[in-house]
Amino acid sequence: MLEVREAAQALLLAELRRIGQSGRKDTIDLWAPYLPQYVDTVSSQGSKIEGMRRRGHIQCFPKRPLAQSF
Repeated sequence: MLEVREAAQALLLAELRRIGQSGRKDTIDLWAPYLPQYVDTVSSQGSKIEGMRRRGHIQCFPKRPLAQSF
């Protein structure tokens, strides 16, 4: 199964390189309306965001560094 993951990652990275920075931006802009909204709890508005999270209005996840840059 690791071979499939590595092959998929290699194909994705090759495609991201092929479409370039402007193509990646266009792809993100195209898909953004369909993706969930996550909030960085460290730099958010503290209690307001926490209250919204408790009520289930938003999901909060800490920021993680990217494993590999493009």
